[in-house]
Amino acid sequence: MKYICEEVIPGKTAADIGTDHGIVPMYLLANGIVPFCIMTDVNKGPILKARDNLFSSGLDASNFRLVLGDGLKVLEPGCASTVIIAGMGGELIQSIILGSPEVSSTVERFVLQPRSKSSVLRTALLEHGYAIVGERLAREGGRICQIITAEHADRTTLTVEQFPGELDLFIPPMLYERKDPLLPEFLKGKKHAAQIIIDGIKDKGGPEMDEKRSFWNSRIEQIDTMLNKL
Repeated sequence: MKYICEEVIPGKTAADIGTDHGIVPMYLLANGIVPFCIMTDVNKGPILKARDNLFSSGLDASNFRLVLGDGLKVLEPGCASTVIIAGMGGELIQSIILGSPEVSSTVERFVLQPRSKSSVLRTALLEHGYAIVGERLAREGGRICQIITAEHADRTTLTVEQFPGELDLFIPPMLYERKDPLLPEFLKGKKHAAQIIIDGIKDKGGPEMDEKRSFWNSRIEQIDTMLNKL
């Protein structure tokens, strides 16, 4: 949560999509990072829980707004400078951003934390005019989470991530450049996941399975090379 909040544009309104219990907005408001937060969730339960948490924390109700609804569809264009979408699959995050272009076109920065399919999300962002300006890893319980910060490519003044190859979408070079302390553990996790896939298809025959085994064996070799360079 702290790392997500560090990527938010300070002093401007933020929106937390799929806010769950409102923990991120509470941190942003309590620490004076933003003056106002909008929280949305497609389910009523999380909205009610977020409301209870915000009021019990003593935060001023004039500094936040709770909205029941789907993604960015319930927001007005220009209402938030930063949009946070965390704890969802990469494909769902992609659909939320691309499904409401009238709103997403007015957002200055997206702070995204995909639970899965991060490479799919990066590809979609790049194909639709966004630049990735930040990559970092964070520990959440027993897992390593990826936090992606994106801005409109034609508007950003920040250093933009470059992805020269397919593997770079999977394991971004910016993590090396910034010497992310969780990178070794992250790489070992990716290697373990690849090995599980290989083990699951080791007894299956046919050209398609041979190609899949070859791909994942190659991926493990690439990860080992990365680990040796750390």
